[in-house]
Amino acid sequence: RRRRRRRTTTTTTTTHNENCIILTHVNPTDCRGWRLIVKATFVGEDGVVDYRSTHNLSPKSEQFHLLLRLCMLEALDIKRRVESKYDVIGQIIFAGNNAMEESPDGKTIQLGNEKEPWIPHVHLIFRATKNYVFLGVPYSGPPLGELFDMKKGKQPWDESQLGEFSSSLGEMLKKLK
Repeated sequence: RRRRRRRTTTTTTTTHNENCIILTHVNPTDCRGWRLIVKATFVGEDGVVDYRSTHNLSPKSEQFHLLLRLCMLEALDIKRRVESKYDVIGQIIFAGNNAMEESPDGKTIQLGNEKEPWIPHVHLIFRATKNYVFLGVPYSGPPLGELFDMKKGKQPWDESQLGEFSSSLGEMLKKLK
Protein backbone atom coordinates (compact mmCIF):
# COMPACT_ATOMS: atom_id res chain seq x y z
CA ARG A 1 0.00 0.00 0.00
CA ARG A 2 1.27 3.49 -0.89
CA ARG A 3 1.92 5.90 1.93
CA ARG A 4 -0.09 9.13 1.75
CA ARG A 5 2.11 12.18 1.88
CA ARG A 6 1.03 15.47 3.33
CA ARG A 7 0.34 18.23 0.84
CA THR A 8 3.32 20.48 0.30
CA THR A 9 3.33 24.04 -0.82
CA THR A 10 5.95 24.95 -3.41
CA THR A 11 7.68 28.11 -2.31
CA THR A 12 9.79 28.78 -5.38
CA THR A 13 10.34 27.27 -8.78
CA THR A 14 13.52 27.94 -10.75
CA THR A 15 13.86 26.82 -14.34
CA HIS A 16 17.47 25.84 -14.99
CA ASN A 17 16.95 25.26 -18.70
CA GLU A 18 14.25 23.75 -20.87
CA ASN A 19 15.06 20.28 -19.49
CA CYS A 20 15.43 20.83 -15.73
CA ILE A 21 13.41 22.49 -13.01
CA ILE A 22 14.26 23.15 -9.36
CA LEU A 23 11.45 23.14 -6.81
CA THR A 24 11.81 24.49 -3.29
CA HIS A 25 9.23 23.84 -0.62
CA VAL A 26 8.86 23.92 3.13
CA ASN A 27 9.24 20.47 4.68
CA PRO A 28 5.63 19.65 5.64
CA THR A 29 6.54 17.16 8.37
CA ASP A 30 9.02 19.19 10.42
CA CYS A 31 8.95 22.89 11.32
CA ARG A 32 12.30 22.86 13.12
CA GLY A 33 14.77 25.27 11.58
CA TRP A 34 12.21 26.41 9.02
CA ARG A 35 13.40 23.37 7.06
CA LEU A 36 13.26 23.53 3.27
CA ILE A 37 13.62 20.81 0.65
CA VAL A 38 15.24 21.77 -2.65
CA LYS A 39 14.77 19.16 -5.38
CA ALA A 40 15.57 19.02 -9.07
CA THR A 41 13.92 17.02 -11.78
CA PHE A 42 13.60 16.85 -15.53
CA VAL A 43 10.87 18.36 -17.65
CA GLY A 44 9.50 16.31 -20.55
CA GLU A 45 9.23 17.56 -24.12
CA ASP A 46 5.58 18.39 -23.38
CA GLY A 47 6.68 20.76 -20.59
CA VAL A 48 5.36 18.51 -17.82
CA VAL A 49 7.55 17.81 -14.77
CA ASP A 50 8.81 14.22 -15.07
CA TYR A 51 9.60 12.92 -11.58
CA ARG A 52 9.81 9.29 -12.71
CA SER A 53 12.83 10.07 -14.90
CA THR A 54 14.78 11.05 -11.79
CA HIS A 55 13.68 8.23 -9.48
CA ASN A 56 16.54 6.21 -8.03
CA LEU A 57 19.30 7.53 -10.28
CA SER A 58 22.66 5.90 -9.78
CA PRO A 59 25.13 8.12 -7.89
CA LYS A 60 27.55 7.28 -10.73
CA SER A 61 25.33 8.78 -13.43
CA GLU A 62 25.80 12.21 -14.99
CA GLN A 63 22.11 12.99 -14.47
CA PHE A 64 22.45 12.36 -10.73
CA HIS A 65 25.37 14.78 -10.45
CA LEU A 66 23.76 17.42 -12.67
CA LEU A 67 20.54 17.46 -10.66
CA LEU A 68 22.27 17.29 -7.28
CA ARG A 69 24.60 20.15 -8.30
CA LEU A 70 21.54 22.23 -9.29
CA CYS A 71 19.96 21.50 -5.89
CA MET A 72 23.14 22.52 -4.06
CA LEU A 73 23.55 25.73 -6.07
CA GLU A 74 19.90 26.72 -5.56
CA ALA A 75 20.11 25.96 -1.81
CA LEU A 76 23.33 27.99 -1.59
CA ASP A 77 21.66 30.91 -3.36
CA ILE A 78 18.63 30.79 -1.04
CA LYS A 79 20.99 30.58 1.96
CA ARG A 80 22.90 33.65 0.73
CA ARG A 81 19.74 35.67 0.13
CA VAL A 82 18.20 34.84 3.51
CA GLU A 83 21.42 35.38 5.48
CA SER A 84 21.93 38.77 3.81
CA LYS A 85 18.76 40.10 5.44
CA TYR A 86 18.01 37.97 8.51
CA ASP A 87 20.00 36.88 11.57
CA VAL A 88 20.02 33.18 10.71
CA ILE A 89 22.66 30.72 9.51
CA GLY A 90 21.72 28.17 6.85
CA GLN A 91 22.99 24.60 6.72
CA ILE A 92 22.74 22.50 3.55
CA ILE A 93 22.42 18.75 4.02
CA PHE A 94 22.53 15.99 1.43
CA ALA A 95 21.28 12.97 3.31
CA GLY A 96 20.16 10.44 0.71
CA ASN A 97 17.00 9.19 2.36
CA ASN A 98 15.55 6.40 4.43
CA ALA A 99 15.64 4.08 1.41
CA MET A 100 19.44 4.03 1.15
CA GLU A 101 20.57 0.43 0.87
CA GLU A 102 23.14 -1.92 -0.61
CA SER A 103 22.77 -2.89 -4.23
CA PRO A 104 21.75 -6.51 -4.84
CA ASP A 105 25.39 -7.46 -5.50
CA GLY A 106 26.48 -5.80 -2.23
CA LYS A 107 29.11 -3.65 -3.94
CA THR A 108 27.45 -0.24 -4.20
CA ILE A 109 24.97 1.99 -2.43
CA GLN A 110 21.56 2.36 -3.99
CA LEU A 111 19.44 5.44 -3.29
CA GLY A 112 15.74 4.68 -3.34
CA ASN A 113 13.66 1.69 -4.29
CA GLU A 114 10.19 1.02 -5.72
CA LYS A 115 8.50 1.45 -2.35
CA GLU A 116 10.29 4.71 -1.55
CA PRO A 117 11.76 6.35 -4.65
CA TRP A 118 14.55 8.89 -4.31
CA ILE A 119 14.59 12.18 -6.21
CA PRO A 120 17.76 14.35 -6.13
CA HIS A 121 17.29 16.81 -3.27
CA VAL A 122 18.98 18.59 -0.39
CA HIS A 123 17.66 20.00 2.86
CA LEU A 124 18.24 23.61 3.87
CA ILE A 125 17.89 24.23 7.59
CA PHE A 126 18.22 27.60 9.25
CA ARG A 127 19.67 27.99 12.74
CA ALA A 128 18.97 30.95 15.01
CA THR A 129 18.94 32.08 18.61
CA LYS A 130 16.20 30.57 20.76
CA ASN A 131 14.02 33.71 20.74
CA TYR A 132 14.36 34.55 17.04
CA VAL A 133 11.21 34.89 14.93
CA PHE A 134 11.56 34.46 11.14
CA LEU A 135 8.63 35.50 8.94
CA GLY A 136 6.27 35.26 11.90
CA VAL A 137 7.39 31.80 13.05
CA PRO A 138 9.52 31.39 16.22
CA TYR A 139 12.70 29.30 16.00
CA SER A 140 12.06 25.71 17.03
CA GLY A 141 15.19 23.68 16.63
CA PRO A 142 18.11 22.47 18.68
CA PRO A 143 20.13 25.11 20.52
CA LEU A 144 23.11 26.57 18.69
CA GLY A 145 26.08 24.22 18.85
CA GLU A 146 23.94 21.08 19.05
CA LEU A 147 23.47 18.60 16.20
CA PHE A 148 20.34 18.94 14.08
CA ASP A 149 19.12 15.34 13.82
CA MET A 150 16.72 15.19 10.86
CA LYS A 151 15.05 11.98 12.09
CA LYS A 152 14.68 12.55 15.83
CA GLY A 153 12.60 15.25 17.42
CA LYS A 154 10.47 16.25 14.42
CA GLN A 155 7.88 18.90 15.22
CA PRO A 156 4.82 19.06 12.97
CA TRP A 157 3.65 22.33 11.49
CA ASP A 158 0.32 23.83 12.39
CA GLU A 159 -1.47 23.60 8.99
CA SER A 160 -2.35 27.30 8.84
CA GLN A 161 1.16 28.29 9.90
CA LEU A 162 2.68 26.08 7.18
CA GLY A 163 0.69 27.79 4.43
CA GLU A 164 1.34 31.30 5.74
CA PHE A 165 5.07 30.68 6.22
CA SER A 166 5.44 29.11 2.78
CA SER A 167 3.69 32.06 1.11
CA SER A 168 5.74 34.60 3.07
CA LEU A 169 8.98 32.79 2.26
CA GLY A 170 8.14 32.63 -1.45
CA GLU A 171 7.38 36.37 -1.56
CA MET A 172 10.52 37.22 0.42
CA LEU A 173 12.75 35.13 -1.86
CA LYS A 174 11.33 36.83 -4.97
CA LYS A 175 12.12 40.25 -3.48
CA LEU A 176 15.67 39.26 -2.50
CA LYS A 177 16.74 37.93 -5.94
